Amino acid sequence: MIRFRTAVASLWACAALLAAPGAARAFSGAEGASFLEIPVGGRPAALGSAYSSLADDAYAPIWNPGGLGALTQGEASLMHLSYLETMSYESVSLAVPLASIGGGLGGSIQYFRAGSTQGTDVTGAPSQEFSGYYMAAGLGYGRSVGKRLAVGATGRVITAQIAGVGASALAADIGALGRVGSRLRVSAVAANLGSGLRFLQASDPLPAQFRLGGAIDVLPAVTVSLEGVRAFRSDDSVHAGVEWRPMALLSARAGYRSDVTREAGGIAGLTLGTGLAWKGYSFDYAWVPLGDLGHSQYLSLAVRFGAPSSGPDKLGGGSMIVLP
Repeated sequence: MIRFRTAVASLWACAALLAAPGAARAFSGAEGASFLEIPVGGRPAALGSAYSSLADDAYAPIWNPGGLGALTQGEASLMHLSYLETMSYESVSLAVPLASIGGGLGGSIQYFRAGSTQGTDVTGAPSQEFSGYYMAAGLGYGRSVGKRLAVGATGRVITAQIAGVGASALAADIGALGRVGSRLRVSAVAANLGSGLRFLQASDPLPAQFRLGGAIDVLPAVTVSLEGVRAFRSDDSVHAGVEWRPMALLSARAGYRSDVTREAGGIAGLTLGTGLAWKGYSFDYAWVPLGDLGHSQYLSLAVRFGAPSSGPDKLGGGSMIVLP
């Protein structure tokens, strides 16, 4: 158990705990706002975070703003994540096509809370408990460039507070989503570009990364996705996922993340999940082990609304996400 020698040390240890994205960083706190690396959404989490090429939905503002230019309907999503111990993570996102000017608009709010942490004084004796949170609010826009490519960007404001000390940062994501033939999608995303998150006199860089991926329908009911991640300040990694839809109402998913396995070992890189879809509603569950640290469970709900669109701003070949 971490022993805090001073009140300031307590503050920074809590910052490291709150910033931890999972076993991949083992609570190192080496980057500011590392909670941004925790996957958002039951479906993306179950697919091993290999989702940039599939994000033409409510998760586009978070995963790939280029997907906002490929929307076929409006969609909203809600997520709850039971993380380690008392930690929790909530997210709400919305994406809507803009028929009047073309393209699509999306927004998201992410809130990560670690609950209360016991502080100690300079002698090591227990002192006052303190708590903290991280929050990110983003707004994005995307549109198609021709019939096979969509590009977009998301701007994000990040705020945090730990033991009454606040911090803020600005970040941006830039993404592209393209289609090759009728079954293959490819993507490129530069994520978390921006200023460092400053607490007191120290500033930690954001977890900036570049993702290059693809997703293919190997069979009408089977989609495989693969994504390489170049992290600017940590090791590179590979994410992979597969989704099987034995019927219109049901999906089974599995995935793998090499970064989590490298740090936590065992089966920590494996992800599993399922989804139920009915009349535009989609309920998704994911189970994500984190080695000796435990495991996390995702619950998310998405709903589509509005008439389906197939106008000039939509990528040719239709959507890979099928809701009855």
